[in-house]
Amino acid sequence: MVTKFSKYICIVSAVIGLFFCTQGEAFAETAFERVVKTGIIHCGYSVWYPELTKDPNTGKLSGYDYDVMNAVAQVLGLKIEWTEEVGWGAAEQGLAAGRYDVSCNGFWGPPARTRGAFYSIPFVSHPLFIVTKTDLVGSDDDYRWLNDQGYKATVLRGTVHDVLTSTIFPKSQTIDAFELSSDGNVLLDVSSGKVDFTISNLTPVQRFLSQNPGQLKVIDKPVFFAKGAFLLPNDDYRLKHMVDSALEFLIESGAVDKIMERYMGDDKTQWLSVRSENQRNK
Repeated sequence: MVTKFSKYICIVSAVIGLFFCTQGEAFAETAFERVVKTGIIHCGYSVWYPELTKDPNTGKLSGYDYDVMNAVAQVLGLKIEWTEEVGWGAAEQGLAAGRYDVSCNGFWGPPARTRGAFYSIPFVSHPLFIVTKTDLVGSDDDYRWLNDQGYKATVLRGTVHDVLTSTIFPKSQTIDAFELSSDGNVLLDVSSGKVDFTISNLTPVQRFLSQNPGQLKVIDKPVFFAKGAFLLPNDDYRLKHMVDSALEFLIESGAVDKIMERYMGDDKTQWLSVRSENQRNK
């Protein structure tokens, strides 16, 4: 890849009448340039209910992350192609390799991801809870007792689950979920007794319990409020500005809240709006 420095040398030399650039030399196209040229945003994605789900029979995608990203494209006059399903901990790699332009899930914001990618502005906030085995004995309204080497947790490496578990429960043991794990896989680890607890938003827990009554319990105290944001290529400021501008419009116009209510209802134990205080008070 030609460096930025060599690009500037080429430009300056052309001005003074010298041509150091070879005919075959090419500069890497940014995701922003590719999107503008083609009119298409290529999305990488991961599966987690109800953010983004995939019908096992048809492959059809749905969910509020899916709808918000499609709305972003619509207000920008672009199209979306859902290009690649990717593991939760490996989204930055596909961005860096140019396999897709945006990782189109509402990632819950581990700071270490900023080493390899940009976050968009957040468009929703979720309270996260500790989910345990039904027969695990301990307080039902506090989670600190789980910080003990006698307890095991399932984590998705590189995600907020990983960061929160290592920060709040440093003494607990951890077991890695596989890269393409969905909400159901992680919760099954708990209900089956493979681990003692995990961290989740409430909606997938409620769906799991509707299909498997009495197999999980939730500690009634949020462990974290996670803000969902898309992941974008590192240093691609123009693409981030474009996506952020569209998200800001959709947030402040109330369009994001309408999408959230369609999937989540108006239960604020499930999600919180990120609209400005002025808008919320109207």
